[in-house]
Amino acid sequence: MSTLPSVALPQIIREQARARPTSPALRTRDSTWTYEALSEVVGARSAALRALELQPGAGVAVMAERSATTVISILAVVDAGLAWIPVNPDMPAARRDFVLADSGAGALIEPGSEFALRRLTDVEGPLAETAAYVIYTSGTTGEPKGVEISRGSLESLLEWSTSEFAYRPDDVFSMVHSPAFDYSIWEMWNAFASGACLVVADDHVVHDPHRLLDFLRTQQVSVLHLVPSVLRRLVDAERGTGSGLPDCRLLVTGGEAFDLEATRTWCRRVPGEPPQVVNMYGPTECTIVATFERIDVLATTEARWTSIGNILPDTTARITDPSGADVHQGESGELWISSARIATGYVGRPALTAERFVLDGNGARSYRTGDVVRRREDGCLEFVGRDDDQVKIAGHRVEIGEVEQAVRSLDGIADCAVGVFTDARSAQRLGAVVVLDDAVDMTGREIRARLVDRIALPVVPVRIVLVPTLPLSASSKVDRRAISRLLASDNPTLEEKTRG
Repeated sequence: MSTLPSVALPQIIREQARARPTSPALRTRDSTWTYEALSEVVGARSAALRALELQPGAGVAVMAERSATTVISILAVVDAGLAWIPVNPDMPAARRDFVLADSGAGALIEPGSEFALRRLTDVEGPLAETAAYVIYTSGTTGEPKGVEISRGSLESLLEWSTSEFAYRPDDVFSMVHSPAFDYSIWEMWNAFASGACLVVADDHVVHDPHRLLDFLRTQQVSVLHLVPSVLRRLVDAERGTGSGLPDCRLLVTGGEAFDLEATRTWCRRVPGEPPQVVNMYGPTECTIVATFERIDVLATTEARWTSIGNILPDTTARITDPSGADVHQGESGELWISSARIATGYVGRPALTAERFVLDGNGARSYRTGDVVRRREDGCLEFVGRDDDQVKIAGHRVEIGEVEQAVRSLDGIADCAVGVFTDARSAQRLGAVVVLDDAVDMTGREIRARLVDRIALPVVPVRIVLVPTLPLSASSKVDRRAISRLLASDNPTLEEKTRG
């Protein structure tokens, strides 16, 4: 049963403070705030924001470190009726300046243990009064674009999630994702809406899988949200230690393709009862989640998992051909999502907003995801790939995701990412960056030889780069630009690069 108070988003902390004042609300390795204490500090910082006399819904940029200060700052922005704009403090200065200017943020909360607040401009940006937050994404090319999400969209999501997953006040949620990544919004707001405790892992912990495992055990996290890249790192780090993976009652993954084998391994290596596993899918433009599925990873006989589940209530999914017409059952096409939770649009980009947020034949406003899916006989959606992942190599259309799945299916392969590079003759070629299992000794030529039995020869990667770990972005997803650089920087006369 949902423990979300029947109030607007800015009042959640105050209502929880009245309902359970002495319950732990926010915790780090060194400090704990009860709901009463958290409400007091949020109220004080909210008053400082109100004193700036920003217009309703104005944006406030928050330098988004992994810290309790960042969480409190976000809560204060919402309490003041403003919209938060998380800014990764590690991003290049030019990109940071672009985000601040493009969003028209009226104020900036700078990083540090104190509440360092300063006014930025007297001319505030083009956000709607209903805006809750703006997340900047860049995709694979182009300058960053700000996705504006309304308070009503986030409130609607919380009403569904707190009921669907039966979160409890005695739950402990981890916050391991960057506050500049919208998965952290799911972690943070579900915890507070449920009257539970949120424990924040800092960079020192998150970037070391052994420390993160110890943190999750010590903090007794019961609701754990991980992108598959991080989950795989934790499974690999625990292997051979005999310590077991952390117990939790609910393990939620999303943000990348579901990793069946790593999740199954997690469930087998916990000391207690295996957790319930949920896989989620959703672009930032759909307020974090659009589809979900509970998966019994220990019972399934599937070798790999491509389903992204069923759509959320009050959501419609269409699968379309390039003209926007519905495809036939079982055929693949672009996924269009229609919901009251889809984004307001892209900040200051009316043309791009009109291109991606469209009215369908029934007059419903839909978001064109760019993801290619097909609908299975059981009604679940199956992820095929990205429109922009479809490339042509020597005249053959190649689905990057399908090649990656083929490489991962080989014994001895821990992980991989596939990309395109240009060879010495200026031709596009396919390459793969590969992580081998521990104690496995395999060459790129051996990997290619084994792939010939699984995929067509024209789409077998001609260059294999072996690395200890895949490069990850600030949001803990595979860094596709870094993959491209690894493939492109290799000696053009070589087809293989060894680990080192």
